[in-house]
Amino acid sequence: MRPTDISSVVLHSPRVTASANLYSLIETAKACGLDPYAYLRYLCIYLPITTSVEDLEALLFGNIDPKHLSV
Repeated sequence: MRPTDISSVVLHSPRVTASANLYSLIETAKACGLDPYAYLRYLCIYLPITTSVEDLEALLFGNIDPKHLSV
């Protein structure tokens, strides 16, 4: 196997993708002025009970009032 083949397998593993997605959520929350831990907790509470596109859109960074993230 050529080195480029190995790196493409490693870079596209589910673990790498999951880590990148989590990192992206954390950094975007910071950039939007939200506490990343509070935002992730908020997502863990409300994401499982979303039933419509509108519910899902309400969870996006720009639609969250930081007051709702208070623990």
